[in-house]
Amino acid sequence: MEMCVNVQRELKTLCLKNLQRIGPDPYCGRSLVYRMTDNGPMLYSVAQDGRDDGGAHDAQWLGLPAGSDFVFWPLPNSSKLVAEVKLRRIQQSKVTAISDIGEGMEDREVTVVARVSGVEARPSRKYGRRYNVTLSEGDASILLYYFEDIAKQLSAKQVIEVGQTVRAIAVVTKSKNVLRLKLRDADYLVVEE
Repeated sequence: MEMCVNVQRELKTLCLKNLQRIGPDPYCGRSLVYRMTDNGPMLYSVAQDGRDDGGAHDAQWLGLPAGSDFVFWPLPNSSKLVAEVKLRRIQQSKVTAISDIGEGMEDREVTVVARVSGVEARPSRKYGRRYNVTLSEGDASILLYYFEDIAKQLSAKQVIEVGQTVRAIAVVTKSKNVLRLKLRDADYLVVEE
C-alpha cells in the first residue's frame, strides 16, 4: 500500500512539473487539473465556465453546457481502446493453446489466439441470442460462446467472420462433458488484423 501511495505521489509530482511546461488552462489561467481517481489519473481543463466540475465531460466538446469540463485523459469513451491494447500486448507465453485446454480447467480464465472456422447465432430462451464461434488451431477446435448482452457491446472492429484470427480472454466451461470457452466481457475479444 505504501509503495502505491509513493508511486501516486511521484506521478503527481511528475505530472505537475510537465503541466507547468504546457502552460496554463486558457479558460482560467491556472494549471490544467490533474487528479488521481479510483480508475487512474485524470487530466482536464475547466472549460468555458471556468469552474472545476470534477472532470465531467460532455461528448460535444464545443458549446459545452455549464457543469462540463474538457477531459484530455483518460480519453472519453476510450475503455475499449485501452482494453484492446492490453489484450494485444499479452505475451505469447501467456496464451493457452486450444489443444492444451482439458479436464480440470473448468472455471479457469485463459487467453487464446485462434482462427475462426465457424460462426452461428441461435435463439436462447434465457438470454435472447447465443453466439457460437468455432475456434481452430491445427487439428484442435473449441467453441467460444457469448450472449446477446455482450454482442450489443461489441464494436464494428470486433465483428467475427470465418477465416479471421481472434484473440480472446474466456472462461473454460463444461457442459455435457464438452469443454467450451465463455466470453464474459466484450472488451476481452480482439479480431487480429
